[in-house]
Amino acid sequence: MKQVLLTSVLALGATIAFAETETNLTLVEGHTLLVSEIDGLGAADTDIVRFYINNNSGASREGWGIGGFANSDNWSPIVEWVGQAGNSWTYEYTVAKIKEVAGTTPGQWHDVGITINIYNDCAVDHVTLVGDIAPVTEQTLWEGDYTFDESWSGSVSIGKLNVNAGDKLMITAEPVQAVSWEWGSQVFVKSLADGWGAIAPTINVNQADTYTVAITDTDITVEPYNLDPYTSNMVYELNNYGLVLQGIDAKVTKVVLVKSGETAINEVEAAPAINHVIYNIAGQKLNAAKGLCVVNGKLIMVK
Repeated sequence: MKQVLLTSVLALGATIAFAETETNLTLVEGHTLLVSEIDGLGAADTDIVRFYINNNSGASREGWGIGGFANSDNWSPIVEWVGQAGNSWTYEYTVAKIKEVAGTTPGQWHDVGITINIYNDCAVDHVTLVGDIAPVTEQTLWEGDYTFDESWSGSVSIGKLNVNAGDKLMITAEPVQAVSWEWGSQVFVKSLADGWGAIAPTINVNQADTYTVAITDTDITVEPYNLDPYTSNMVYELNNYGLVLQGIDAKVTKVVLVKSGETAINEVEAAPAINHVIYNIAGQKLNAAKGLCVVNGKLIMVK
């Protein structure tokens, strides 16, 4: 009985936790897909990354291409397409193929990923992961309305977190109208260690949107203001020191932590067997019930 119950619970758990899903992926700064985000969703190498493309341009050289790790250099495409205006189509690649193209070397500006080049008005509408995706949970870390001006003096301090590699920070932000900084509106994810060193790529806030920061445990160089740089990783910084946001000419309204991972399924024990005490109507103890007898204080007829 125990084995039957356990098998049934496991089967039900698998259905709930790993039903086939199509999950939207985030393009960092609009053009880079990070491998850490795919890994953070619990994807298998055989799962599919699907690109949805629209070509609305009538100009020459309309089209798109994907390839290379997350850097403007060393970009070698795995596919390029040039076509007529008005077409919409999809391309699909396995997670294994995406990782093969991305390689293992971080780019100049981002973690390991692939760059998507878009020509003219051809647009990658969205990218999804299709497969048996592990469930995710969301936790709102901070919600409000804070504007970073041009003075660099303000901050949103959140404190220590409990994160693992593959988790994500979702930061909702928008640019302010009067931009004084030559690089435009920006938000910086920093460590609350002494000096507030940046621990993630700069978020360029080009429009009101939710921006994704993938949390990794790969080595990074943290360069705190007026302190010596040191080697660490995002997981360590966030768990041991905490998170603080700083920025310029941008407004932040929400910070959400998205944690990914498999749902734990605990073994279910069958209810212990009841030791039935059986007597005949004369009050004599029996080894098995038969005829008119008393079982656990109740008079029953057993044929």
